[in-house]
Amino acid sequence: MTDSAQSVITWRKSTASGASNCLEVAVVDDSVLVRNSGDPRGTVLSFSCRGWAAFLEDVNNEKLTLD
Repeated sequence: MTDSAQSVITWRKSTASGASNCLEVAVVDDSVLVRNSGDPRGTVLSFSCRGWAAFLEDVNNEKLTLD
């Protein structure tokens, strides 16, 4: 993703996040983008909205742990 494309995206971070090691999430069209807030010019992962919802459901149901 180009720097100019990233500059128009609205990234969100949880209000419970600390100063480092946080994820930022953005919804663009039919995709959910995820990046490391400590490296905003780094890698951006892209998930389908359905895939992201399934991931969150598994985390909430403790099928996955985020250690």
